Amino acid sequence: MISENAAYSKFYPGMSQQVYAPKWYYPKHVKSDARSYSLWGEAKQKDLSSRFWPDLKELIDELKRKDIIKKDIQLITTIPASKIEKYNPTLSALGQKMSDYLNIPFENILQRIKEGKKSGKILTHQERFELISDSLRLSRKINESKIALLDDTKTTGMSILESKKILNKAGCKEIIALCLGINSNWDRD
Repeated sequence: MISENAAYSKFYPGMSQQVYAPKWYYPKHVKSDARSYSLWGEAKQKDLSSRFWPDLKELIDELKRKDIIKKDIQLITTIPASKIEKYNPTLSALGQKMSDYLNIPFENILQRIKEGKKSGKILTHQERFELISDSLRLSRKINESKIALLDDTKTTGMSILESKKILNKAGCKEIIALCLGINSNWDRD
């Protein structure tokens, strides 16, 4: 297991998020390999949850042993895809597998209302913030105070922080962020 903090005080004052991920995808230099390609490309198009579930289950078990994931999590949800009203099929299937494994409800409650990506362009942190800011909303009122949040890859962490901002504003007190990988090369802050 690896963990990194997602904290951009300039963009999200007073807010940070600890992000947990399996060790297998933590590149110091971005490189194309079969595993990362399936995470970055194929998994967004079709359900590859059976490929990623063993790693996620191992991460969950480790977080349970460390008492980070407890019985008091009330909901599992995902960060939506970058396209409006779309969800990553692999993340949704992993959310359901996690739900079945932990006996915790799963529901996609975050909705993308503004595109979250610009094709082929590497953005500055300011540009990324402008793209992500106010790009999400909740699909329903939440009563849950502790939520597990799944994402495919933490790069800058801004999608996680934007999700946390929306969930906190709605009354959620604690969010546990789990990613299938952390792209450490892109986030030197």
